[in-house]
Amino acid sequence: MTDRKPPTPREKLESLSMEQLFAMVVLSPGLADEDVQLIRGIANERLAAGEEFAEKVLIELLGRQRETLSVQEASRDLDSVLDRVAADHVHVDLERDRKIVAVLSPVTRWVKVSDLNAVFASLPSLGDDAESFADDVNRIRREIPRDADPWM
Repeated sequence: MTDRKPPTPREKLESLSMEQLFAMVVLSPGLADEDVQLIRGIANERLAAGEEFAEKVLIELLGRQRETLSVQEASRDLDSVLDRVAADHVHVDLERDRKIVAVLSPVTRWVKVSDLNAVFASLPSLGDDAESFADDVNRIRREIPRDADPWM
């Protein structure tokens, strides 16, 4: 019996196609900074190798820039902060007493309807796990009560 080490996060990401990485970036606005850095490195390597779609991933990652402002600083010039978020796709963490209390994020870019088939086709298949996954989702829906007001 050989001791196989589990794949590293980088190895997991390297096993994905650029289309799958693009889908991950577009559909997961809350990617951890470490994952963003790994994806950026992989996309740069693949762009240098001439792989298609790598440039789209890098462009999408440009929207992952972050900055931190105190709530008081942001309130002084909220209009320009919002302009920066919208125009430069910067995520702004708002702090109060050295704790992040809110995040201003740009609106997620929409995927063109004409690109949806490619996005869905690039996602990994659930395969044999599809039925089990559906059962889990249905069980969770039954067990967790819905909020009376979905906006709360």
